Amino acid sequence: MRHFILFSRTGWTRGNFIDPKKAGRLDIVIHCLQAALSLSGRIRKDVVFHAILGGPPRPPVHLEFVGSKLKDFRSDEKELTKLLRKVLNVKKISERIEVVDGVFVEKKSLQKVVVELFNKGVGIFVLREDGISMRKIKLEERDKCFVLGDFIGLPKKDENFILRYAKNVVSVGPLPYFASHTIVVVNNELDNLEYGIT
Repeated sequence: MRHFILFSRTGWTRGNFIDPKKAGRLDIVIHCLQAALSLSGRIRKDVVFHAILGGPPRPPVHLEFVGSKLKDFRSDEKELTKLLRKVLNVKKISERIEVVDGVFVEKKSLQKVVVELFNKGVGIFVLREDGISMRKIKLEERDKCFVLGDFIGLPKKDENFILRYAKNVVSVGPLPYFASHTIVVVNNELDNLEYGIT
């Protein structure tokens, strides 16, 4: 299983918005969700996408999209905006709630999500521009998690905490890429590995 965790420092934690770009850049969350889960004409069943939202009014909120459980998932931006509104309008999120098939919401921090995955045997990797090239490391773990920030990046305190659990800091290339493009590249690299393409 592949996990992607996007940390959105400013993403709103209520669904009372019209334009996701003006809701703490929730448009980035939508683009990353598309990149993580979408293939041409189908959903990636082997991917779980997590978004940790740190914006007002009730951070942190953990959104989880489980590819293998999603039904009637439409990946266009308009439909995903509607879905985000619905998920973020859930009033009580102290416990994990499945809002629609395969989409969960709860109040949980980035650090807690990472530790839970680590305790399940998932290999943790931090994505950063100055990391080691993905092509130079062995990705032997069956289950992998890639953690990345939005346009602001990961908070230093959280990054330092995650590095205690991470196997490596990795990069997809020598240039700065959008978070969503980075996820596409990681998926492509892992696809090539699984299909024996070098």
